[in-house]
Amino acid sequence: MKSIMVALMVMFLAFGAWSQEGEIRFQVDNAIELINSKLSHSRIIGINDKGIVSIKAPGQTIKFPILEVSFNYNDSDHRVRVAGDYNIEYHEDDGITEVSHRQSFTCASRRMAEDAIELFRQIKDSFAKNKGSLSHLSKLLPVEDPSLGYKTLGQAIDFINDNLALSVILDVSDDGVMVINAPSAMYRVDIKAAQYALNDWSDQARVRIYGDWCIDVSEEEGRKSEKSVPRESFSAHSNSRARQSIRALYFIKGAFLGENAAQVEEQPNLSRRFQEDYRSIEEAIDYINDRLEISIITGIDENGVMTVNASEHIYKLSLRDCRFRSGRNRISILGFSISGRRGNSVEIRCSKDLERWSDRDLQRRIDSENFSTRGRQEVDEIIEALEYIQNKVKAK
Repeated sequence: MKSIMVALMVMFLAFGAWSQEGEIRFQVDNAIELINSKLSHSRIIGINDKGIVSIKAPGQTIKFPILEVSFNYNDSDHRVRVAGDYNIEYHEDDGITEVSHRQSFTCASRRMAEDAIELFRQIKDSFAKNKGSLSHLSKLLPVEDPSLGYKTLGQAIDFINDNLALSVILDVSDDGVMVINAPSAMYRVDIKAAQYALNDWSDQARVRIYGDWCIDVSEEEGRKSEKSVPRESFSAHSNSRARQSIRALYFIKGAFLGENAAQVEEQPNLSRRFQEDYRSIEEAIDYINDRLEISIITGIDENGVMTVNASEHIYKLSLRDCRFRSGRNRISILGFSISGRRGNSVEIRCSKDLERWSDRDLQRRIDSENFSTRGRQEVDEIIEALEYIQNKVKAK
Protein backbone atom coordinates (compact mmCIF):
# COMPACT_ATOMS: atom_id res chain seq x y z
CA MET A 1 0.00 0.00 0.00
CA LYS A 2 2.80 2.36 0.91
CA SER A 3 4.59 1.72 -2.37
CA ILE A 4 1.37 2.48 -4.27
CA MET A 5 0.99 5.80 -2.46
CA VAL A 6 4.57 6.75 -3.28
CA ALA A 7 4.04 5.82 -6.92
CA LEU A 8 0.86 7.91 -7.07
CA MET A 9 2.64 10.87 -5.48
CA VAL A 10 5.48 10.67 -8.02
CA MET A 11 2.92 10.45 -10.81
CA PHE A 12 1.02 13.52 -9.59
CA LEU A 13 4.26 15.52 -9.23
CA ALA A 14 5.36 14.52 -12.70
CA PHE A 15 1.96 15.45 -14.09
CA GLY A 16 2.15 18.83 -12.36
CA ALA A 17 5.60 19.53 -13.78
CA TRP A 18 4.45 18.43 -17.25
CA SER A 19 1.36 20.62 -16.95
CA GLN A 20 3.42 23.64 -15.93
CA GLU A 21 5.89 23.00 -18.75
CA GLY A 22 2.99 22.75 -21.19
CA GLU A 23 1.47 26.02 -19.95
CA ILE A 24 4.79 27.84 -20.34
CA ARG A 25 5.26 26.43 -23.84
CA PHE A 26 1.73 27.54 -24.73
CA GLN A 27 2.47 31.07 -23.51
CA VAL A 28 5.79 31.18 -25.37
CA ASP A 29 4.25 29.91 -28.62
CA ASN A 30 1.53 32.58 -28.40
CA ALA A 31 4.15 35.27 -27.78
CA ILE A 32 6.19 34.05 -30.76
CA GLU A 33 3.13 34.32 -33.01
CA LEU A 34 2.47 37.88 -31.82
CA ILE A 35 6.10 38.94 -32.25
CA ASN A 36 6.18 37.55 -35.80
CA SER A 37 3.10 39.63 -36.63
CA LYS A 38 5.09 42.74 -35.73
CA LEU A 39 8.47 42.00 -37.36
CA SER A 40 8.82 43.28 -40.93
CA HIS A 41 11.73 41.35 -42.46
CA SER A 42 12.45 38.60 -39.93
CA ARG A 43 10.54 35.91 -38.09
CA ILE A 44 11.14 33.67 -35.09
CA ILE A 45 11.33 30.08 -36.29
CA GLY A 46 11.69 28.57 -32.85
CA ILE A 47 12.81 28.75 -29.22
CA ASN A 48 14.16 25.49 -27.87
CA ASP A 49 13.86 24.17 -24.31
CA LYS A 50 17.17 25.83 -23.38
CA GLY A 51 15.83 29.23 -24.39
CA ILE A 52 17.85 29.59 -27.60
CA VAL A 53 15.92 31.88 -29.94
CA SER A 54 16.29 31.27 -33.68
CA ILE A 55 15.28 34.11 -36.00
CA LYS A 56 15.21 33.76 -39.77
CA ALA A 57 16.51 36.96 -41.35
CA PRO A 58 17.33 37.69 -45.00
CA GLY A 59 20.22 35.43 -45.96
CA GLN A 60 20.95 34.05 -42.50
CA THR A 61 19.63 32.70 -39.21
CA ILE A 62 20.39 34.59 -36.00
CA LYS A 63 20.47 32.80 -32.64
CA PHE A 64 20.75 34.10 -29.06
CA PRO A 65 20.03 32.83 -25.51
CA ILE A 66 16.90 34.57 -24.25
CA LEU A 67 18.09 34.47 -20.62
CA GLU A 68 21.37 36.25 -21.38
CA VAL A 69 20.20 39.22 -23.47
CA SER A 70 18.22 42.41 -22.94
CA PHE A 71 15.95 44.41 -25.22
CA ASN A 72 15.18 48.06 -25.93
CA TYR A 73 13.96 50.32 -28.72
CA ASN A 74 16.20 51.31 -31.61
CA ASP A 75 14.56 54.34 -33.23
CA SER A 76 16.35 53.76 -36.53
CA ASP A 77 13.54 52.36 -38.71
CA HIS A 78 11.52 51.28 -35.64
CA ARG A 79 13.64 48.32 -34.59
CA VAL A 80 13.87 45.92 -31.67
CA ARG A 81 17.42 45.95 -30.31
CA VAL A 82 18.74 42.69 -28.85
CA ALA A 83 21.89 43.16 -26.75
CA GLY A 84 24.16 40.54 -25.20
CA ASP A 85 27.77 39.87 -24.23
CA TYR A 86 29.01 38.53 -27.57
CA ASN A 87 26.50 35.69 -27.54
CA ILE A 88 24.51 36.54 -30.68
CA GLU A 89 25.38 34.06 -33.42
CA TYR A 90 24.92 34.39 -37.18
CA HIS A 91 24.40 31.11 -39.02
CA GLU A 92 24.54 30.31 -42.71
CA ASP A 93 24.67 26.95 -44.48
CA ASP A 94 28.32 26.49 -43.49
CA GLY A 95 27.64 27.10 -39.79
CA ILE A 96 28.45 30.07 -37.55
CA THR A 97 29.86 32.95 -39.59
CA GLU A 98 30.01 35.68 -36.95
CA VAL A 99 29.38 36.43 -33.26
CA SER A 100 28.18 39.87 -32.17
CA HIS A 101 27.09 41.73 -29.04
CA ARG A 102 23.96 43.35 -30.56
CA GLN A 103 21.45 43.05 -33.38
CA SER A 104 18.26 44.89 -34.34
CA PHE A 105 15.10 43.70 -36.09
CA THR A 106 12.82 46.04 -38.05
CA CYS A 107 9.13 46.54 -37.33
CA ALA A 108 6.49 48.53 -39.21
CA SER A 109 6.03 51.15 -36.49
CA ARG A 110 7.32 52.27 -33.10
CA ARG A 111 4.24 50.83 -31.41
CA MET A 112 4.85 47.43 -32.98
CA ALA A 113 8.52 47.50 -31.94
CA GLU A 114 7.62 48.40 -28.36
CA ASP A 115 5.00 45.64 -28.27
CA ALA A 116 7.56 43.13 -29.55
CA ILE A 117 10.06 44.23 -26.89
CA GLU A 118 7.47 43.64 -24.17
CA LEU A 119 6.69 40.20 -25.59
CA PHE A 120 10.39 39.25 -25.72
CA ARG A 121 10.68 40.29 -22.06
CA GLN A 122 7.66 38.15 -21.17
CA ILE A 123 9.27 35.13 -22.85
CA LYS A 124 12.48 35.78 -20.92
CA ASP A 125 10.52 35.96 -17.64
CA SER A 126 8.70 32.70 -18.45
CA PHE A 127 11.95 30.82 -19.07
CA ALA A 128 13.55 32.35 -15.97
CA LYS A 129 10.68 31.26 -13.72
CA ASN A 130 10.56 27.79 -15.22
CA LYS A 131 14.30 27.21 -14.79
CA GLY A 132 14.60 29.01 -11.46
CA SER A 133 17.22 31.38 -12.88
CA LEU A 134 17.69 35.17 -12.73
CA SER A 135 16.21 35.18 -9.22
CA HIS A 136 18.52 38.07 -8.28
CA LEU A 137 16.45 40.34 -10.54
CA SER A 138 13.60 40.09 -8.03
CA LYS A 139 15.74 41.99 -5.49
CA LEU A 140 13.55 44.69 -3.93
CA LEU A 141 14.64 48.31 -4.22
CA PRO A 142 14.00 50.85 -1.43
CA VAL A 143 11.20 52.47 -3.47
CA GLU A 144 8.23 54.01 -1.68
CA ASP A 145 6.75 56.05 -4.54
CA PRO A 146 4.59 53.75 -6.72
CA SER A 147 4.54 56.33 -9.52
CA LEU A 148 8.19 55.55 -10.34
CA GLY A 149 7.08 52.41 -12.13
CA TYR A 150 9.54 49.92 -10.64
CA LYS A 151 10.02 48.04 -7.39
CA THR A 152 12.53 45.33 -8.24
CA LEU A 153 15.98 45.26 -9.79
CA GLY A 154 14.70 43.66 -12.98
CA GLN A 155 11.93 46.23 -13.38
CA ALA A 156 14.40 49.09 -12.83
CA ILE A 157 16.76 47.67 -15.47
CA ASP A 158 13.92 47.50 -18.01
CA PHE A 159 12.86 51.04 -17.05
CA ILE A 160 16.36 52.43 -17.63
CA ASN A 161 16.73 50.51 -20.90
CA ASP A 162 13.51 52.08 -22.17
CA ASN A 163 15.03 55.52 -21.52
CA LEU A 164 18.45 54.84 -23.09
CA ALA A 165 18.86 55.59 -26.79
CA LEU A 166 21.87 53.49 -27.78
CA SER A 167 23.06 51.39 -24.83
CA VAL A 168 21.46 48.53 -22.90
CA ILE A 169 21.96 47.29 -19.34
CA LEU A 170 22.30 43.52 -19.49
CA ASP A 171 22.44 42.68 -15.80
CA VAL A 172 23.47 43.71 -12.29
CA SER A 173 25.11 40.76 -10.55
CA ASP A 174 24.73 39.74 -6.90
CA ASP A 175 27.99 41.52 -6.08
CA GLY A 176 26.85 44.78 -7.69
CA VAL A 177 28.59 44.70 -11.07
CA MET A 178 26.44 46.32 -13.76
CA VAL A 179 27.08 45.18 -17.34
CA ILE A 180 26.26 47.71 -20.08
CA ASN A 181 26.19 46.93 -23.78
CA ALA A 182 27.15 50.01 -25.86
CA PRO A 183 27.55 50.30 -29.64
CA SER A 184 31.32 49.80 -29.69
CA ALA A 185 32.19 48.42 -26.25
CA MET A 186 31.09 46.53 -23.16
CA TYR A 187 31.19 48.25 -19.76
CA ARG A 188 31.31 46.76 -16.27
CA VAL A 189 30.47 49.23 -13.50
CA ASP A 190 30.85 48.85 -9.74
CA ILE A 191 27.40 50.19 -9.02
CA LYS A 192 28.15 50.80 -5.32
CA ALA A 193 31.24 52.94 -6.02
CA ALA A 194 29.91 54.91 -9.01
CA GLN A 195 28.05 58.22 -9.11
CA TYR A 196 25.41 59.19 -11.66
CA ALA A 197 24.61 62.60 -13.13
CA LEU A 198 23.14 64.37 -16.15
CA ASN A 199 25.59 65.21 -18.94
CA ASP A 200 23.93 67.94 -20.99
CA TRP A 201 27.01 69.40 -22.69
CA SER A 202 26.01 68.21 -26.17
CA ASP A 203 22.89 68.10 -28.32
CA GLN A 204 22.20 64.58 -27.06
CA ALA A 205 21.07 64.12 -23.45
CA ARG A 206 23.28 61.61 -21.67
CA VAL A 207 23.60 59.78 -18.36
CA ARG A 208 27.10 60.24 -16.95
CA ILE A 209 28.57 57.48 -14.78
CA TYR A 210 31.78 58.40 -12.99
CA GLY A 211 34.04 57.45 -10.09
CA ASP A 212 37.57 56.46 -9.11
CA TRP A 213 38.27 53.71 -11.65
CA CYS A 214 34.98 51.90 -11.03
CA ILE A 215 34.31 51.42 -14.76
CA ASP A 216 36.00 48.72 -16.84
CA VAL A 217 35.62 48.82 -20.60
CA SER A 218 36.42 46.18 -23.23
CA GLU A 219 36.24 47.02 -26.90
CA GLU A 220 36.74 43.54 -28.35
CA GLU A 221 35.17 40.14 -27.92
CA GLY A 222 36.78 38.24 -25.08
CA ARG A 223 37.77 41.45 -23.24
CA LYS A 224 41.14 41.50 -25.01
CA SER A 225 41.52 45.25 -24.57
CA GLU A 226 39.99 45.76 -21.13
CA LYS A 227 40.95 48.95 -19.34
CA SER A 228 39.62 51.17 -16.57
CA VAL A 229 38.18 54.62 -17.24
CA PRO A 230 37.15 57.43 -14.84
CA ARG A 231 33.80 58.07 -16.52
CA GLU A 232 31.51 57.31 -19.42
CA SER A 233 28.26 58.79 -20.72
CA PHE A 234 25.32 56.97 -22.27
CA SER A 235 22.78 58.65 -24.56
CA ALA A 236 19.16 58.97 -23.46
CA HIS A 237 16.04 59.96 -25.40
CA SER A 238 15.74 63.29 -23.52
CA ASN A 239 17.04 65.18 -20.48
CA SER A 240 13.90 64.22 -18.59
CA ARG A 241 14.36 60.53 -19.31
CA ALA A 242 18.06 60.77 -18.46
CA ARG A 243 17.14 62.20 -15.03
CA GLN A 244 14.61 59.40 -14.49
CA SER A 245 17.33 56.86 -15.30
CA ILE A 246 19.73 58.53 -12.86
CA ARG A 247 17.15 58.22 -10.08
CA ALA A 248 16.61 54.55 -10.90
CA LEU A 249 20.38 53.93 -10.84
CA TYR A 250 20.61 55.50 -7.39
CA PHE A 251 17.77 53.29 -6.16
CA ILE A 252 19.65 50.23 -7.47
CA LYS A 253 22.80 51.48 -5.74
CA GLY A 254 20.81 52.10 -2.55
CA ALA A 255 19.53 48.51 -2.55
CA PHE A 256 23.11 47.20 -2.61
CA LEU A 257 24.21 49.65 0.12
CA GLY A 258 21.25 48.92 2.38
CA GLU A 259 19.85 52.46 2.15
CA ASN A 260 16.21 53.48 2.57
CA ALA A 261 14.20 55.69 0.21
CA ALA A 262 14.99 58.90 2.13
CA GLN A 263 18.73 58.21 2.02
CA VAL A 264 18.56 57.59 -1.73
CA GLU A 265 16.68 60.82 -2.36
CA GLU A 266 19.29 62.75 -0.35
CA GLN A 267 21.98 61.95 -2.92
CA PRO A 268 23.43 65.31 -4.06
CA ASN A 269 22.89 64.56 -7.75
CA LEU A 270 19.19 63.97 -7.04
CA SER A 271 18.27 66.46 -4.34
CA ARG A 272 20.24 69.68 -4.65
CA ARG A 273 19.73 72.70 -6.88
CA PHE A 274 22.31 75.00 -8.46
CA GLN A 275 24.62 76.17 -5.68
CA GLU A 276 24.46 79.98 -5.48
CA ASP A 277 26.83 80.43 -2.51
CA TYR A 278 28.67 78.43 0.14
CA ARG A 279 29.36 78.35 3.87
CA SER A 280 31.25 75.07 4.14
CA ILE A 281 33.77 73.02 2.21
CA GLU A 282 31.02 70.67 1.02
CA GLU A 283 28.93 73.56 -0.32
CA ALA A 284 32.01 75.11 -1.95
CA ILE A 285 32.70 71.83 -3.78
CA ASP A 286 29.13 71.81 -5.12
CA TYR A 287 29.50 75.49 -6.06
CA ILE A 288 32.66 74.72 -8.07
CA ASN A 289 31.23 71.61 -9.73
CA ASP A 290 28.21 73.58 -10.94
CA ARG A 291 30.61 75.95 -12.74
CA LEU A 292 33.08 73.46 -14.19
CA GLU A 293 32.33 72.37 -17.73
CA ILE A 294 33.71 68.84 -17.74
CA SER A 295 35.60 67.94 -14.57
CA ILE A 296 34.08 67.06 -11.20
CA ILE A 297 35.61 67.35 -7.74
CA THR A 298 34.75 64.04 -6.10
CA GLY A 299 36.23 64.63 -2.67
CA ILE A 300 38.89 66.02 -0.33
CA ASP A 301 40.52 63.66 2.16
CA GLU A 302 41.64 64.32 5.72
CA ASN A 303 45.10 65.38 4.48
CA GLY A 304 43.72 68.03 2.17
CA VAL A 305 44.26 66.03 -1.03
CA MET A 306 41.59 66.89 -3.59
CA THR A 307 40.48 64.36 -6.22
CA VAL A 308 39.20 65.63 -9.57
CA ASN A 309 37.46 63.34 -12.05
CA ALA A 310 38.09 64.48 -15.64
CA SER A 311 37.14 63.05 -19.01
CA GLU A 312 40.17 60.77 -19.35
CA HIS A 313 42.15 61.14 -16.12
CA ILE A 314 41.83 61.43 -12.37
CA TYR A 315 43.87 64.16 -10.69
CA LYS A 316 45.08 64.18 -7.09
CA LEU A 317 46.61 67.35 -5.64
CA SER A 318 47.47 68.70 -2.21
CA LEU A 319 45.49 71.88 -1.63
CA ARG A 320 48.11 73.07 0.87
CA ASP A 321 50.67 73.44 -1.92
CA CYS A 322 48.61 74.85 -4.82
CA ARG A 323 48.06 78.20 -6.51
CA PHE A 324 45.07 79.08 -8.67
CA ARG A 325 44.79 81.47 -11.57
CA SER A 326 42.91 82.03 -14.78
CA GLY A 327 43.97 79.68 -17.55
CA ARG A 328 45.40 81.14 -20.74
CA ASN A 329 44.61 80.21 -24.31
CA ARG A 330 47.65 78.91 -26.16
CA ILE A 331 48.57 80.58 -29.47
CA SER A 332 51.20 79.55 -31.99
CA ILE A 333 53.70 82.07 -33.43
CA LEU A 334 56.44 80.93 -35.80
CA GLY A 335 56.09 77.40 -34.50
CA PHE A 336 56.30 78.40 -30.85
CA SER A 337 53.37 77.97 -28.41
CA ILE A 338 52.89 80.88 -26.02
CA SER A 339 50.22 82.00 -23.55
CA GLY A 340 47.55 84.28 -24.95
CA ARG A 341 44.43 85.86 -23.53
CA ARG A 342 42.44 84.58 -20.59
CA GLY A 343 40.46 81.52 -21.45
CA ASN A 344 37.47 79.76 -19.95
CA SER A 345 39.53 77.62 -17.60
CA VAL A 346 41.18 77.58 -14.19
CA GLU A 347 44.83 76.67 -13.94
CA ILE A 348 45.94 74.80 -10.81
CA ARG A 349 49.68 74.86 -10.23
CA CYS A 350 51.33 72.90 -7.41
CA SER A 351 54.72 73.49 -5.76
CA LYS A 352 54.72 69.77 -5.05
CA ASP A 353 53.79 67.24 -7.71
CA LEU A 354 50.26 67.13 -9.06
CA GLU A 355 49.38 63.52 -9.85
CA ARG A 356 47.60 62.71 -13.10
CA TRP A 357 46.32 59.14 -13.10
CA SER A 358 45.49 57.43 -16.37
CA ASP A 359 44.72 54.04 -14.83
CA ARG A 360 44.40 52.47 -11.40
CA ASP A 361 48.13 51.83 -11.16
CA LEU A 362 49.61 54.37 -13.56
CA GLN A 363 50.41 57.98 -12.73
CA ARG A 364 52.37 60.91 -14.10
CA ARG A 365 53.57 63.85 -12.05
CA ILE A 366 52.97 67.26 -13.62
CA ASP A 367 53.36 70.90 -12.52
CA SER A 368 49.95 72.23 -13.49
CA GLU A 369 46.65 71.48 -15.22
CA ASN A 370 43.80 73.55 -16.67
CA PHE A 371 40.15 72.73 -15.97
CA SER A 372 37.47 74.11 -18.30
CA THR A 373 34.65 76.28 -16.96
CA ARG A 374 31.23 77.26 -18.24
CA GLY A 375 32.40 80.83 -18.98
CA ARG A 376 34.67 83.75 -18.05
CA GLN A 377 32.64 84.80 -15.01
CA GLU A 378 32.82 81.29 -13.60
CA VAL A 379 36.64 81.37 -13.70
CA ASP A 380 36.84 84.05 -10.99
CA GLU A 381 34.05 82.42 -8.96
CA ILE A 382 35.82 79.04 -8.98
CA ILE A 383 39.18 80.54 -8.02
CA GLU A 384 37.57 82.33 -5.08
CA ALA A 385 35.87 79.12 -3.93
CA LEU A 386 39.10 77.12 -4.27
CA GLU A 387 40.95 79.68 -2.15
CA TYR A 388 38.16 79.43 0.44
CA ILE A 389 38.57 75.64 0.58
CA GLN A 390 42.35 75.98 0.70
CA ASN A 391 42.21 78.35 3.70
CA LYS A 392 39.84 75.96 5.50
CA VAL A 393 42.20 73.03 4.87
CA LYS A 394 45.26 74.97 6.05
CA ALA A 395 43.43 76.02 9.21
CA LYS A 396 42.88 72.41 10.27
